[in-house]
Amino acid sequence: MNIVTVNKWRRVFNAPSLSNNQDISDLLPGDDPKIEVALAAAGFNGTLHVVDTSKEALARLTGSLDDEINRYRLNPREYTIKSSYENVTSGAIPPSDYIAGNHIIDDLLSYEFCRRNGLDPNNLAKDVKFSREVWDAVCNDTQTTLHNMPQAVFDNALSSLNPGGIVALASYESRFEREHGFGHETQLCKGLFIGLREYGRSLPYLIDKSDFISSVVKPDAWRSEHWIAFQKSA
Repeated sequence: MNIVTVNKWRRVFNAPSLSNNQDISDLLPGDDPKIEVALAAAGFNGTLHVVDTSKEALARLTGSLDDEINRYRLNPREYTIKSSYENVTSGAIPPSDYIAGNHIIDDLLSYEFCRRNGLDPNNLAKDVKFSREVWDAVCNDTQTTLHNMPQAVFDNALSSLNPGGIVALASYESRFEREHGFGHETQLCKGLFIGLREYGRSLPYLIDKSDFISSVVKPDAWRSEHWIAFQKSA
């Protein structure tokens, strides 16, 4: 787990204008508890909903979370965690004061491509050749709705966001992308991510907080890191 990313999320959750949230949803965490550890470090004491389509991944995440928190010598978590097995593009996300998503576009696209084509997404992280073939196809996919999925997730998240609530997302080049030369994946996800910010700016009931978030986390240009955040009008 990348402790640098964990610490950036901790700073986001500790930011004065973004605090006092009692219900937070983490979209597509898989089994990697970056946001969960960050919330423990930030002293969050409300309810965290982890929302993913994979029961197995969420079981691993919740089962190992307290050990991960102990490994980083943090105080025991004070929040309650609840698992929600939902399709984040159209399923019911719990009503939330804050919705967070860390590096979700790549998983969203690659897992959906595998689902549509009868492939096993569990091979993505362990088979570089398989992963490259998937991402070659994803990046060249201009005939289906695949590239529209991030906006669908964004819209679905906004529908469950409480008035005055915040949605915050992070995108960056992962170690896997960097080590194996998946520049086309990085560039596609970056373009779709920037497109989400432009889309969010077009919605009259959203207030763009992206520059504030960036001032808090100080994105690393070397890993093509970008953050966006919007507040829903009260």
